[in-house]
Amino acid sequence: NNIPKSTVENLITVYNSKKTPDTLKKEIISDPKSVLKFEPLIKTRKYKTIDQKNDPLSRFDGSLRLFLELICELEKGFGIMTKKDFEKYKKILPSVLESVTRFIKLLDHYCSFPGKTF
Repeated sequence: NNIPKSTVENLITVYNSKKTPDTLKKEIISDPKSVLKFEPLIKTRKYKTIDQKNDPLSRFDGSLRLFLELICELEKGFGIMTKKDFEKYKKILPSVLESVTRFIKLLDHYCSFPGKTF
């Protein structure tokens, strides 16, 4: 399928990880090219054994990476849900929207703050 060997190796590593959701594993098998848009996340997917209670930056890093993984899962879930499925979540979705909106404001503040460089 014209996928570079190094990328295939990364996909295999992600597939074999106990932390990889089943839906992503199915996607890797059924359509590996569709997963390639997440390659930056896949390449950086390394699990540290640092005691995160004593290292707040490590905890932040892990949380950020987990957040990206969860967003990926949720995007896929939205793609397969029907209107009937959404009915189950209509009470929680406004809270999710409120939390995500606050988070976007934080990102916007810290990513566009004058003088900040990342």
